[in-house]
Amino acid sequence: MIPDTPKLENQKNDIPINETPFCLKKPSFGSPLLGSTPADDKSRTEVKTLKTSINTSPDFSSGQIKMKPPPFDGTEDWEEYVSQFEILADLNKWEIHSKGLYLASSLKGSARAVLSDLNQVERRDYDKLRMALARKFGSEFKSEMYRAQLQCRFRKRDESISELATSIMKLTRQAYPKANTGLLDTLSVDYFIDALDDPDVRIRLRQTQPENITHAETLAISFRNMQIRR
Repeated sequence: MIPDTPKLENQKNDIPINETPFCLKKPSFGSPLLGSTPADDKSRTEVKTLKTSINTSPDFSSGQIKMKPPPFDGTEDWEEYVSQFEILADLNKWEIHSKGLYLASSLKGSARAVLSDLNQVERRDYDKLRMALARKFGSEFKSEMYRAQLQCRFRKRDESISELATSIMKLTRQAYPKANTGLLDTLSVDYFIDALDDPDVRIRLRQTQPENITHAETLAISFRNMQIRR
């Protein structure tokens, strides 16, 4: 028997007119495609993860810079080390308590032995730990030793004039830690001239009266080159 037409029309009217046919629907992002295999789904997930990692850059706006201070074993210049440590503390925005912990953890060798002279609270106190290290390794408490080294300092075999000047300047700063810049310039020039192994260069430098050790170093190299060209 043939069904009545009005009944078919009523069934058509029951279908929502705004529904998209299944064949025209687009799969949502991340959902498995029709006919895809688990391997295909895994590959698409890896591509998505890779894109996300590429588009993600480190955030430097927060200021959370993490730079670990280098170790200190007591053989380096203490003043130079603590100056660099203070710069790292500013970059990392460490509070005073964190500075004490980082300084204590960076000690090695004979410098680490200082911790045994302090109690548990003092080991974590930045100011007290720094003072204890300065007493043992700082120039202020060893100035007499550095002055004796300056008086016995002479240019070594195969040592360049520039290397000698750098060594003399460092020793002068250690021997006179409280001296101002003008006095350090005068003392370093005097010790530098005395340490040179060429008497003619020493005499010419005394006559020229250089302003600082950098000037004296430049003149000494110039005088030395003039002698070689003769």
